[in-house]
Amino acid sequence: MVDADVDDQIEAILRRATQLADTLPPLYSWDDLCDTIASEDLAALNRHPELEKLYVHEFNPLIRRAYGSTEAYLRLRLGWAAPAPDEQDGQGEGEGEGKGNDGEQRADTSGRGRRKEYWERDDKVNVRRNDWKYSMPRDVRHYVVWVDLPLFSPLLCIPPPSVLPASSSPSTSAPASGTSTPSGPSHRNPLASRADGEPGAALVAPTKGTWDHVSEKGLGGLTGAAQRRWRRRRGLPEEEAGAARGQEDGPEREVRAFVERRWPEEDGWETAWFANPPALQSVSGLAHFHVLARQVLRDEQDAASVQRGEA
Repeated sequence: MVDADVDDQIEAILRRATQLADTLPPLYSWDDLCDTIASEDLAALNRHPELEKLYVHEFNPLIRRAYGSTEAYLRLRLGWAAPAPDEQDGQGEGEGEGKGNDGEQRADTSGRGRRKEYWERDDKVNVRRNDWKYSMPRDVRHYVVWVDLPLFSPLLCIPPPSVLPASSSPSTSAPASGTSTPSGPSHRNPLASRADGEPGAALVAPTKGTWDHVSEKGLGGLTGAAQRRWRRRRGLPEEEAGAARGQEDGPEREVRAFVERRWPEEDGWETAWFANPPALQSVSGLAHFHVLARQVLRDEQDAASVQRGEA
């Protein structure tokens, strides 16, 4: 049992982290964040060095001493018990709802029986504000959407691999770096293909939507005005057919659909969302994705409508 004094120390550090994040100058603009996520350069996202130092030297050692591991601490905060060893691949569904500290809750509607192979938009979630958010403008909110099923599955890819990767079965958990944990070490992805199979050969760029691409780059996208501005900056049409409404195929579809429903554009929201690839994960046992959300002011929405010829 964890000593109450230790929990008080943890809470004190979290308060300091919040104060630091609110006072330190941001390292990225909103457009910087959108560009980084849309270009799938997720390893470039960082916290402010002062905040990272507080995590690495004070917070992380304390929770490891008190709880044994970061995952154990996070499971306690989420109210999610670790599955029993004999339930890792066969535990039933429908064991309650996740409720985050912003009041979000979503029922698990997937039914009972054999454990599902990947998360879908109506499955259980726990939405929380990130205690250790990336360095960003103060009008951007950093949420973490925790899920109790894998986000990364070859079965979601286009096309699903005829032979599943040996190191990445459909039950592979999504990475959990960047929320109450530091960004994980950046390792070369062992699932990526090489040009000729020889050490040191250049990596072959995997096709978007394939398992090689997802396992190397992770998942990510933009919604609302953020997507339109990013496309304009690159001279692209404002919307790809289907993609803006969450109708695309592939591993992104369930996350995008959830984000568009939870942070709807009609309420002024624009978002940049992502799930780190396995090479960047720091806690492999808890799947989640990040949502950076900005609520656009009404005058900004009106100006954007005029620019698009809608007014």
